[in-house]
Amino acid sequence: MTQMSKVNCQYGAPMGRWHSPDDVKPAGKVRLFRVRLDSGGYDDGGAYWGAPNDLYCAQDDSRDYQRFTRAQSRESAAKALDLESKQLAAPLRRNPPADKPPTKRINCRIKAPCSITPRLLPGIRINDSWLSIEYAGESPDGRQIYRVHLDTPAFSYSDETLRSGIGGGTLQQGLESCLSFMGACAESIHYSGQEGENSNLFPPHVGEWCAANSDELGMLQCLLEETKDLIEE
Repeated sequence: MTQMSKVNCQYGAPMGRWHSPDDVKPAGKVRLFRVRLDSGGYDDGGAYWGAPNDLYCAQDDSRDYQRFTRAQSRESAAKALDLESKQLAAPLRRNPPADKPPTKRINCRIKAPCSITPRLLPGIRINDSWLSIEYAGESPDGRQIYRVHLDTPAFSYSDETLRSGIGGGTLQQGLESCLSFMGACAESIHYSGQEGENSNLFPPHVGEWCAANSDELGMLQCLLEETKDLIEE
């Protein structure tokens, strides 16, 4: 079942969709739902939104009221759109988990082969895919937590289990570590299949991608380890 109406892509996909004016109020109950975006950032009607995959839409039955916002949860989306639970066709959760802390914003100077990825984050291109990295807080024992995103033509994957050593770490060091784990996963799959010691470092579909791109992963890892200040913060 499609969520969104088809758009005219004769001259290329439009950026986003129509928003109702601020003075238009919903008539009746409002459907508030997360919009499904594919790995390229398109909704199922063909409109382009880009990354990340955190888009919500609010519509009434007439579609005269239609608003979009990006949020970590349905509750946060309702707050951003000034909607109360009683206005919604499906009520909000009474005790939702708290949103994650906002991403630490930094200014970077980036040198090749690192670059700004389509997510507008520091990262690196790996063949036809992108690996992005950002800070995601700090663990109780003083380790830097990283959030990494892998965007390929076939899928998008995000994870925030990567940690630095004691005392913290830089974005480049986090990227090096991620490439190292991906290389270890690829090597394990090459030699032992999905039963290998390090084959389960990532979900199977990500592991298969690592195995298919192992040469590039190894080359980039060595380059980052040998060249300092590719990401200057």
